[in-house]
Amino acid sequence: MALSKRGDRKHAAAIDYEQRVWEAKSAALIDIIRVSDQMMEEVKRITDWSDDPAVAFGHISAMHAIFDAKVVVDGPSGAALIAFGADPVRAATDDLRQVLASLPLGESRASFDLAYRARQEQLAYINKHERLQDIFDAHAKEKRSVLIAIQPLNPDVAATLLTLCARVIETARSDLRGPV
Repeated sequence: MALSKRGDRKHAAAIDYEQRVWEAKSAALIDIIRVSDQMMEEVKRITDWSDDPAVAFGHISAMHAIFDAKVVVDGPSGAALIAFGADPVRAATDDLRQVLASLPLGESRASFDLAYRARQEQLAYINKHERLQDIFDAHAKEKRSVLIAIQPLNPDVAATLLTLCARVIETARSDLRGPV
């Protein structure tokens, strides 16, 4: 009887451990899918690759999504994927981590956030007023120094990010469904 109860306790502990691992792994997989999908959507929206600072507005949302992905990949979710993710997920996430680490993301997150808020304010202002081009031009001049600090993505990097994000999403979804 005592051996049976000890076996039951070991079995319950093993099941509890597996449940905790699954919760951490599935949360990390969902996190990486979310940020990869957001990054893909924002990068797809970029239509102008010129160096004009006014065009930087079009890159701000993409860079924000890239910052978010970098935070997830380098944070606890990335660590959970390294610890518990299937080999294809780890490989895809590592490739994404390397590309994100190589990107010139500006001098600081604070300057990027300032530019992002400026873009949000500009969009809100445009929605309330009729003189769209005048407002856009005024905002572009006013925020020019901040926007110059944000280096636009180049088309090759954007294509690489789109490919990697699709791969990360595919492998993470497979791992969520069961062993890859």
